[in-house]
Amino acid sequence: MNTPKISVIIPTLNSARFLGGAIDSVLKQSVPVSEILVVDGGSNDGTVEVAQKIGGPVQILTQEGRGRPGARNTGLRRASGDLIAFLDSDDLWVPGKLAAQLDFFQKHPEIEMIFSDMALFKRQDDPDEPEILDADVHDYLRRDPVNPGRLLECLFAANFIPTSSVVFRKSCLQTVGFMNEEFLHCEDYEYWLRFAAHSRAAYLGQVLVRRRMHDANAMGDACVQNCEAALLILNRWRKSSGLTVSAGQILAQRTVMIRYNLSSHLLKCGRSGEASGQFRQIIKDGNGQIPFVLRLKILAKTLLAGRA
Repeated sequence: MNTPKISVIIPTLNSARFLGGAIDSVLKQSVPVSEILVVDGGSNDGTVEVAQKIGGPVQILTQEGRGRPGARNTGLRRASGDLIAFLDSDDLWVPGKLAAQLDFFQKHPEIEMIFSDMALFKRQDDPDEPEILDADVHDYLRRDPVNPGRLLECLFAANFIPTSSVVFRKSCLQTVGFMNEEFLHCEDYEYWLRFAAHSRAAYLGQVLVRRRMHDANAMGDACVQNCEAALLILNRWRKSSGLTVSAGQILAQRTVMIRYNLSSHLLKCGRSGEASGQFRQIIKDGNGQIPFVLRLKILAKTLLAGRA
């Protein structure tokens, strides 16, 4: 089998201190890539100059005002490869990532998208322990990695697909389409839900990506925006026809938890009135999906929000 052409898309904005390392982790792969599309959103810290100095397969594209989904879509429209890989500008691929994924594609030609585990690190010598957001989901994927028939349900329960781990066939764009630029937050989550519904995806149980933890990716106020975006995304899925009873239950439980997290973040931000409204909305929409302990927490925080 001929080695497919691979296009790597890296959205970036003021990432001069990290971009070189991200690109270097691609160039050091045992499998060469055809192009590295660095899509810059208007950096003013020398990010573009970093990419220009590297040269080689690096191409620099620009687009402003459309956030990460717009940047990735710009890359998708320019990509010439048979396979598309995403990499965030502050993440790193581990050695052998692409080789492992190409081998997986060759052994399972029916597969259209592959994702893997990711490790978090602050220092280069931090151990590569996989980040596990939901132990039950992780165990399920390890038991049935090639044909995870419940992948959509699993994604309703947790957003566990690391964007920088994903490689997919460009032909998927015909059925899955491009990223939804309506969402400047959780845009990747919305995309993976569509992949789960409309493509044959598989899980490769290895840590193939390292996500750098630093001050610039600390969540801060973005927690509220992420929760709001996730609620909008999942509530749209709740209106979909054809969902199983199990999927509907998982969606209902997840939206309760996201709304609770949103309420807590609003309270921390001093937005007590909005927080109180969200807590009351949980009780109104809970429909028996709220565990007793969580009900007590909601009651306590509702009272706290009312006093703030």
